[in-house]
Amino acid sequence: MATRYPFGDCWSNNTSRGGRAGGLSLWWVEEVAAMVIYASLRCIDAKIVDDREFVWRFTSLYGWLEVGRKKNTWDFMRDLASQWEGPWLCGGDFNEILAVEEKSGGQNMEERDIAEFHDCLLGTKMEAGRGTSKFKRQ
Repeated sequence: MATRYPFGDCWSNNTSRGGRAGGLSLWWVEEVAAMVIYASLRCIDAKIVDDREFVWRFTSLYGWLEVGRKKNTWDFMRDLASQWEGPWLCGGDFNEILAVEEKSGGQNMEERDIAEFHDCLLGTKMEAGRGTSKFKRQ
């Protein structure tokens, strides 16, 4: 049985390589115009105009997992922020946490890495929203 989704259009990229699957996608309803400004394996950045002509920006981001490359994500976010003055929603998997309490298992996190992410959010004038840590299974 097929499932029909109430979306008018979508933009998708696929990061499938070397036996790994993944990717980013942006879906929108017909009443909204979405113009993709930039797309890569780690980002889809779009300008959104709704049926009331309200203009905002949405960025779907997949941050670097490797500790030595996380700065690339923060620098990229700062660059995006410098290009836009209006409302901006940035979501995705940043592969970082804002507090040690968000971490469960795995390697310990360095406080300086957490601080760099926090500084990036402050520098881009973003506020942290709810992450997966708020929805962890108990």
